[in-house]
Amino acid sequence: MTRQGSFNFLIYNVYMAIKPTCDTCGKELTEFGAIVLSPPDESSKVRKYHLCVDCFEKLALPK
Repeated sequence: MTRQGSFNFLIYNVYMAIKPTCDTCGKELTEFGAIVLSPPDESSKVRKYHLCVDCFEKLALPK
């Protein structure tokens, strides 16, 4: 396998192995939505939430 072929194989495996779901509605993410980070807690840790496009639009766009 060439260096470029190896790189393409790595990208293919990374995208196929991870199947995140929306932390709000539970749907599998088929396109990029958003990642929301919480404020840091007392130990400087943050929580990360994945959102689908629909849930992000409900959260972020004014009505």
